Amino acid sequence: MLWLPIVFVTLTMLVVGTAFALMFCSVAFAGWNGGAARPSAGWELPTMSGKRLRFWAANLAHRVVARHANHPRSAETPLAIATELEAGANAVLEQAARRMHSNIAKTCPNRQPRQIGVTAPEVFAITAELERSCPKSELHQIRELATANAHRSRFIMPEEFPQAGIACPLRTQDGHCLTFTNRPLACRSLCSECPCTGNGSCHSSDGDCDSATDVSDQLHEGMIDGLSEGLRQVGLDGESYELNDALATALATTQAASRWSRGETVFQNCVKA
Repeated sequence: MLWLPIVFVTLTMLVVGTAFALMFCSVAFAGWNGGAARPSAGWELPTMSGKRLRFWAANLAHRVVARHANHPRSAETPLAIATELEAGANAVLEQAARRMHSNIAKTCPNRQPRQIGVTAPEVFAITAELERSCPKSELHQIRELATANAHRSRFIMPEEFPQAGIACPLRTQDGHCLTFTNRPLACRSLCSECPCTGNGSCHSSDGDCDSATDVSDQLHEGMIDGLSEGLRQVGLDGESYELNDALATALATTQAASRWSRGETVFQNCVKA
């Protein structure tokens, strides 16, 4: 009967080893949800630019959606998608910043009001952070401002946002973002030290600034391409909506994230961006 303890010890070691292996794989390939978000494997920035960089970013974003949206969905699904995409975007921008001797913007890069587009996962990540960090009175003010801004934005063209003075409801008076960690992909920039207008065009004579702006734009547009297409393929709303309209709707709609994850139309009355 001496073999029984040996078998028991062997089986115990196998179970423990398997558990550690599964834990490692879940971190490496499904994103990191504890503490600071970390991207899954594959976010190593290649040496490319322009349309090739955009296509690469779209492919990665598409894979993120497939990884999370093909499983049983819940209110956490859009948050998991947004968390991994945002962590990946940060990782890529950090690599690009080192190559260009630039920096990632530490505060809101939008010097002037402009129309900002967000997808459902992005806006649900924003609302989750607001509900977690803001007192009810401040959350009410943000919702009221977003609602008023959304109403005004329906009567103007996107390029008229600066003249209309439609300020972002997430931007504080000192230029900081209330949800900087979960800010929209459109607000992630390398071009933080030059006199940019914040509308996608840079008026600096520095060629490095132009290159940084191009990298930021291609990464953003590619990720939105892949995110939107991936969501549509699994039957979810992948449209981009005007930030104020989407934010006001998400804050006002009961169980908005759960309903969206079930394929319901939550933002059907919002202005598309």
